[in-house]
Amino acid sequence: MYPAPVQRPPSGGTAIVAGISALVGGLLGVVGMIAAMVRMVTSDYPLFAWGYAPAWVSIVSAVLLVVDVVAAVLLLIGAIMLFRRGKSAPTMVALGCAGVIGAYMAGVITSVAQFGHFDMGSRIFREVVFGQSAVNSLLGPHVDLPWFLPILLLVFPAVTFLLALLPSTRKWCGRGNQRPTWAPAAPRMPYQHPGMPQAPGYAPPQAQWAQGHPQAPRPQDGYR
Repeated sequence: MYPAPVQRPPSGGTAIVAGISALVGGLLGVVGMIAAMVRMVTSDYPLFAWGYAPAWVSIVSAVLLVVDVVAAVLLLIGAIMLFRRGKSAPTMVALGCAGVIGAYMAGVITSVAQFGHFDMGSRIFREVVFGQSAVNSLLGPHVDLPWFLPILLLVFPAVTFLLALLPSTRKWCGRGNQRPTWAPAAPRMPYQHPGMPQAPGYAPPQAQWAQGHPQAPRPQDGYR
């Protein structure tokens, strides 16, 4: 019996793409948050605009910052684990992407509730409401970014989220520490001489003689 053929391992294309996207997103999130914190500390306004904005706005801003930090850490660790084919890596990347998307949507809702009754013009209002991303924190003070850019950038965490949850990604990561194995050959049954009980696993030498061999037992010869 020949051993069973080894199954071909699943392709890691989706996992690698998800890992690269998660790594870039995590690095961008960390750098953007550092830039935002530096700008808040060096500005004339207190941290999270405490005392200038409504108390609930300052609390929500602090909570969203913590969510962004946790999401960025999850993306970075999940990306590294994806490259190492860790079993829990897809879940970490998916949670990080969900945190990024959820924090952005919560920031948009908070900005609408805070500035919705101000007459600041449609263009400035859109920039204030939708400019709640790490890219705006990093490049906003230096480059005039379009207001819809953060919405377009949400495509990357959304696609990364889907790639991390694909069965091919999970299957590729689930077999990270396994080695190919061969199925053992089926055991061969021992030879049983006709008309004579044999012990399990025992075959008399005569069983190996071909018919017509000079030393082969003749039909009239019996065992005594």
